[in-house]
Amino acid sequence: MNLPTLYVGCANPERDAEIAAALATSSAEVVARHFHLGRSTVRAAAARHAALRRFDLWIEGSDTPPLRVCQVASCKPFTAVALAAYRAYPGTLKKLELPGWRLTDGQGACAAIADIQAALKSSAKAEREGKHAQLARSASRQRLGMEA
Repeated sequence: MNLPTLYVGCANPERDAEIAAALATSSAEVVARHFHLGRSTVRAAAARHAALRRFDLWIEGSDTPPLRVCQVASCKPFTAVALAAYRAYPGTLKKLELPGWRLTDGQGACAAIADIQAALKSSAKAEREGKHAQLARSASRQRLGMEA
């Protein structure tokens, strides 16, 4: 089964690759003139290309075998990837109410679906549900690195 690739944190990965390849043979000033960009934009594109990683996301339950969700290409950490997948596949991931479901990259990084659900709950909804929901939302956002 061929699942689509989500891109997180990189608007145009093909262009970033072209810029990085050009930067390997020319100076930043020459590449910037060729692509009609600033030198700092060229350097940022090359850095994004160098940081680009591919994740195969799986959903795992306590008593179920892993199920592949999607492939994600990102220059951001796994938490941002998990949040993007959760937003991209709401029909699949938002309805999982059993405890223990988690998104994993198959190697070690994982995020509990319950944490993602609590972190993405609106502050107004958490406020209506009471103090416990607000504290749970805040704790989940801190675990996922969404709040300092």
